[in-house]
Amino acid sequence: MGREPEEIFKQFTAEPFAAASLGQVHHAITREGQRVAVKIQYPGIRRAIENDFSLFRTFSKPAQASGHIPKSAIDEIEKQIVAETDYLREADNIEFLADRLTPLTFVKVPRVFREYSSDKVLTMSLMTGRHLEDFLAQRPSQKLRDQLGAHLFELFHFQVYKVEALHADPHWGNYLFNDDAGISLVDFGCVKYLSPEAADYLRRVCLYPGSTSSADFRELLEAYYEQAGEKLLPGARRALIGFAENFYRKVYPPKPVKDQLFDFGDAV
Repeated sequence: MGREPEEIFKQFTAEPFAAASLGQVHHAITREGQRVAVKIQYPGIRRAIENDFSLFRTFSKPAQASGHIPKSAIDEIEKQIVAETDYLREADNIEFLADRLTPLTFVKVPRVFREYSSDKVLTMSLMTGRHLEDFLAQRPSQKLRDQLGAHLFELFHFQVYKVEALHADPHWGNYLFNDDAGISLVDFGCVKYLSPEAADYLRRVCLYPGSTSSADFRELLEAYYEQAGEKLLPGARRALIGFAENFYRKVYPPKPVKDQLFDFGDAV
């Protein structure tokens, strides 16, 4: 932002309290007296990412030609990771999801402080909650585990069905869990905005009625690869479809019992 942190904030803690994928996060107090989290990007990270992908493309050419690694997958990953270096874009993502996720009262999204942000510095309100390991160390009740599991499930589906965008970096470091079964989201660099066609396809997959016969479900999965036009080896294609079907069967049983809670005792 062109100035030292001490010139911008009323108080700034030099020691980071968290590390993000592309930077680190510091405690600070604004000139107005509000406690905030300040994410500062590592110097030169964008150039390093571009150089790494250039090398990866060179070394992976045989795998791309054989269909083991689709070029479109590399393109998508590079595009997304490079985009994550633009913190103003991340600020847009935060404000978009803060607005669209309002109906989910158990979800908390930080507030962006634009006047304290730039393309390499992002200032946000501090979020409450504990990371998964610390949360589980408190030995939460089975009821609370079930509530949080149901809330995570609802959050994903609400994003697909209603928002048509996903907080698409769902590792546990990006979730904070609260004792009231609330979920605080952090790190919005990776948000996937779905096309109407992609959103409709995901709705059909997620809302699949759960027939005991898997042939029609596999046909639905096959349609994705046909539409995408990917060159994949038959074995790789079968493995991906098999993985998707196995995951689906675990999450969406063929004959779900109405209003029965899923047991998240071992899952969360």
